[in-house]
Amino acid sequence: GKGGCIKLGIPFWRGACVLPQVLPAFHKKYPNITFSLTERRAQLLIEALKENNIDLAVMNIPAVFDYSNIVYEVLLKERLLLAVSTNNEFVQKALKSAPLSNGYPSVSMDILQKIPLIISTIGQNATTAINHALLKNHSEPKVLLETANLTTAINLVAESMGCTFVPEAGAKVCHRPGSVVYLTIDVPELVWPLAVVYRRDAYLPKICQLFINSLKFSLGRDAKR
Repeated sequence: GKGGCIKLGIPFWRGACVLPQVLPAFHKKYPNITFSLTERRAQLLIEALKENNIDLAVMNIPAVFDYSNIVYEVLLKERLLLAVSTNNEFVQKALKSAPLSNGYPSVSMDILQKIPLIISTIGQNATTAINHALLKNHSEPKVLLETANLTTAINLVAESMGCTFVPEAGAKVCHRPGSVVYLTIDVPELVWPLAVVYRRDAYLPKICQLFINSLKFSLGRDAKR
C-alpha cells in the first residue's frame, strides 16, 4: 500500500524553498504517506544517513566532499547568485552594461573586490562551494562577517552592508524589490547540483521512491519556467 512514514533530512533554509514546491501535490496524491523531518546542516545530514536515522536527504552537492558511502541523484543544477544592494555605486555602474545570462545580469568576479562579502559559516555546503569557487578563480574578497542564517545575510545586503551568495532557488523566494538585485558570475564553480541523497547500501521503500519521483517532476518543471 501507498502509506507509511518517510524519514526526510533537509537543511533548514533549503526546506523553506523546496518543501512548499513539492509537498502539497505529493500529499494530495498520497495522503497516507507522512514525514518525519530532520532539519540540519548538510554534513550532519550525511552523518544521520550513515547512522540510518533518516531514509534520504535533499541537499546541494559541493565539488569537494567524500561521498564514498552514499549515492545521490541530481534533481537540478542551479547557480549560486550574488545578491547586491541596488544602491551600491559599483552595482549601478555594472548594471548599465551587464549582459543578461538566463535572466540575470552577468558580471565578472572582479565585483567582489569592490564590495565586502557576507559569507555563510564553515560547515555549510554553501561555504564549501563558495570557497572552492573563490580559490579556483583566484579571488580574495574582504569578508565582512559570517552568518549561518541566509535571511540575515540578505537583509544586511538590503541595508548596503555588503554582498552575499544565494542559491538560485532562494533568489526566487527572497525578493527585496528596490533594495536587492541578483547577479550571476558565469564560472562553472558557481553551479552546483541539488540532489536527493541516500546510503549506498540502503533499501529504499517504495514510498521513498515515489517521493524522489515527485521531487524530480516538481523541481524539473519549475526549472524550465
